[in-house]
Formats: sequence, C-alpha cells, structure tokens
Amino acid sequence: MYIDTDDWDKQDYLAFILLYLAEADGQLEDQELQYIADHLGKEHLDHIRTPASQCNDIQCLEVMQVLRPRFYPGEAGLEALKREMTGLCQAGEHFSQFEHEVIEMIAKQL
Repeated sequence: MYIDTDDWDKQDYLAFILLYLAEADGQLEDQELQYIADHLGKEHLDHIRTPASQCNDIQCLEVMQVLRPRFYPGEAGLEALKREMTGLCQAGEHFSQFEHEVIEMIAKQL
C-alpha cells in the first residue's frame, strides 16, 4: 500500500512513529493516545491514524526510514527520536523491557 506523505510535517512523522510504538504491544492505551495528542497536537494524531492503520510492519518501517533524513537527520536526529519514543513509554504506568526493546528495534531500522 502506498502512503502519501507529501504533506506531512515533523509532528505528523513523529506522531506516526509514536502511534506505531504505542500499538507494538497490541494494546493501544488511552493514555498513550492522550500523550501523543497532548505532545504533538490532536490534529497530527488524527492526520496519521488512518495511514498508520492501513500499513503492515514492513510498510510502516519503510515510511519511517524514508522520512527520517527529512525530519530527524543524522545521529543527533536518531537520538532525538529515541528520546521521543522513550517519553511515550514513560507516560504509561511503567516502562517495560518489551517497550525498551521495541524502541531499540525501531532505531536500528532507521
């Protein structure tokens, strides 16, 4: 499936990654959605929810890989993304080992 990202901005891209991470454990929690909406704006969350729900893991990772140089270039950009992902996980009741491993897996793909 093709995902049109031409009109995405940095907040849309980050919302896409955070939503992917939030769904990684198969349980999209209200507090995770609220964190994304509060952190980036509900309009960014709403904008990417449909495309994010229509892609499989490989397609989602491809979108993340292709857009990272545009919004989070270089090693500093990757570290900033990891901090953002960690922030989402810390917003929950606990930061699990699984969540930490998913962050590392995503970072390795980017």
